[in-house]
Amino acid sequence: MNHRRIDLMATQPGKSSKMAVAVVVPTLNERGGVTDLIPQIKRVLNEYTTEIVVVDGNSSDGTANLAKDLGAHVIKQDGSGYGDALQLGFKFAHSTLKADITVMIDGDMTYDPKDIENMIDIVASGKADLVVGNRFASMEDGAMSLTSRWGNRLLSWFAKHAIGIRLTDSQCGLRVFRTQFTPTITRASGGMAYATEMIAEITQVGGRLMELPISYSRRVGKSKLRPVRDGLQILATMLRLVRDYRPLLLLGGAGVILVMAGVVLGLNSFYEWLTFGYVTHPPLVVLFSLMILSGVQLLSFGLIADMIKSLRRDFRRNIH
Repeated sequence: MNHRRIDLMATQPGKSSKMAVAVVVPTLNERGGVTDLIPQIKRVLNEYTTEIVVVDGNSSDGTANLAKDLGAHVIKQDGSGYGDALQLGFKFAHSTLKADITVMIDGDMTYDPKDIENMIDIVASGKADLVVGNRFASMEDGAMSLTSRWGNRLLSWFAKHAIGIRLTDSQCGLRVFRTQFTPTITRASGGMAYATEMIAEITQVGGRLMELPISYSRRVGKSKLRPVRDGLQILATMLRLVRDYRPLLLLGGAGVILVMAGVVLGLNSFYEWLTFGYVTHPPLVVLFSLMILSGVQLLSFGLIADMIKSLRRDFRRNIH
């Protein structure tokens, strides 16, 4: 598949005539939110050929039936997890609906559908391939707990410095992207960490990323988030992404630390040998020698892994 830079707005006579937009909504007992969300999406995106895809995780409150009655496509989720639901919806939008642009939005009314149109315009005009919302730009009081707020800030900081994802809010659940990137982003994990993997995968194949201020409100219904567990899962995924996309940082960094620590120990032993003519702690000689050798090996592995990563990235960009 070739991810060409296509100005969808310029090549089509009108939004409603040909531009197909698929809105993917993962749900689990979100009847209260879906009641208002689906009609609002239809009203806001009435100038496009819009299809709404609700991926339901076996809700017990009738969310799926309500969504179907409101005119949405409903997919029953066999697996579990936020990422799994999104990937099912993305595949449906790509393979069945043949959408030009795909939107992802939570079903709890925390996001305002009015923000979607500006995000679509950015992607359609060719300015970006993926647009991610920034909830911190306009957040209602009480919409996010202090723990979640600081957790999101920390994860976004880590994603920026460790993986190179330069976003203020890397975990935002309102996003718009070119549907042609779907094959790239549907081979990832199925949990909350998918939000980070999705961005990393698109940028790795040359996709352009942009962030847009959005509003964020109190949710309708009970939250399904588990801040500590989900945060640890996301952090573990980021470490894996560092291994895959920044191996020199991980292995090389560890190697440099070992070499430096070994040199410090070695200087102490060398000083003893120069001063007294012998080393008072012979085992330290073995220890610092092993540390330096291990550090050099890790640094070498990091360099090799970084070369492999670069070749893999270039290969993926060429085939896409």
